[in-house]
Amino acid sequence: MINFFRKTRKKMADDNKPMKYMRYAIGEIVLVVIGILIAIQINNWNEAKKIEILEKKFLESLRSDLVADTIMLSKRIKESEGYKSDYYDFVHQSYEIQNTFEDFLSIQALLEWHSEHLVVRNLTFKELSNSGQLNIFKNNILKDSIASFYLKYETKATHIREYNEYSVKELIKVTSITVRVSGRADYLFDEPKMFKEYDWEFINDPSSIEFNLLQNAVAAYSNKHKTFISFFEFLLKEANSLIDQINKELENRNWN
Repeated sequence: MINFFRKTRKKMADDNKPMKYMRYAIGEIVLVVIGILIAIQINNWNEAKKIEILEKKFLESLRSDLVADTIMLSKRIKESEGYKSDYYDFVHQSYEIQNTFEDFLSIQALLEWHSEHLVVRNLTFKELSNSGQLNIFKNNILKDSIASFYLKYETKATHIREYNEYSVKELIKVTSITVRVSGRADYLFDEPKMFKEYDWEFINDPSSIEFNLLQNAVAAYSNKHKTFISFFEFLLKEANSLIDQINKELENRNWN
């Protein structure tokens, strides 16, 4: 195309000999400018294409992280519901008379002192944040939704850590009771003479300090998991909503 312009310009310059060199010089300048502008436009297009490809890659990676999170959150909801149910059964059975040490161990087996923190797959979001590439997303509403979701996650994760710390403090108060009589230290206390009736019969005395400390610890863990369920359900709803937004963005945009 530039060669065509150059031949046309030379012919026009040759038609007017006195103006030949001036026209030739001006034409050369115009061609150089046109060439530079075309090169800039091609470079800009290539850069825009690279950014678009990277944007799509990040969206797909975020979606993959969020799908994994929904699976994890659904699992955590079921686990917390199970813990709540076991705590309920323990409390109600603990108010019944336990006739033998084996009876006590059977209800003690209902207790699982679960204090796992909340960890989601946020590697993609961290990469975006740490590299300052959140602005790569052209859809500002979607960009705000992504940032908002991970802020909500951080808030819930902080509350979960606080609940875990509190419940562990309550558990520590009864550790001296539960560890020995539950059989978890049976590799130490492995002779009948090492166990006394009073080691476990507190369970038949609701007025005893040991009984109430144990009930308080169970209540703390049960209330904790009740709250966790509401947190997990909230984050699950938010994650699914964000997945829908990402899917629409991937479907509606022209990625060619």
